[in-house]
Amino acid sequence: MEELRLALLSNQAEENLFLDRVFDLFYEKKNGVIDFEEFVHALNIFHPCAPTEDKIDFSFRLYDLRQTGFIERKEVRQMVVATLLESGMTLSYEFLEVIIDKTYADSDADLDGRINKQELFPSFIFNTEVDD
Repeated sequence: MEELRLALLSNQAEENLFLDRVFDLFYEKKNGVIDFEEFVHALNIFHPCAPTEDKIDFSFRLYDLRQTGFIERKEVRQMVVATLLESGMTLSYEFLEVIIDKTYADSDADLDGRINKQELFPSFIFNTEVDD
C-alpha cells in the first residue's frame, strides 16, 4: 500500500487532476476567470431537479480525460486516485482494481473495455437511485 501511495504522490499531475477537471468543466468561456454566470451554470448540475441527462453528461466529461468519447480503465484509475489524493485517502492497488473491475462490470455492456455515454446512462440510473 505504501508503494502505491509513493508512486501516486510522485506524479504531481495526478495530485491535482480532480480539481483541474472540475475547474475545466466550470471554465466555459476560457477567458482567464470563472465568472459568476459560469459558476452558477456549473453548480446547477448538482441541483436535485437537474435533468439526469445533464448529470450524466457532466460525469462523463469529468472522467473522459482524453476527450475521446469513451472512458477507459486508465482514466477511471487516474480519477479515482486523484479523488483519493484530494481527500487524503489511500487504497491498496488490489482494492483500487476491485473498484475499477466493479465499475466496468456494471457499465461496460458491450465488453469492449471502454464506457460510452449510452452504457453509462442505464448504469447511472440503476446504481444511483435512493430508497425513500
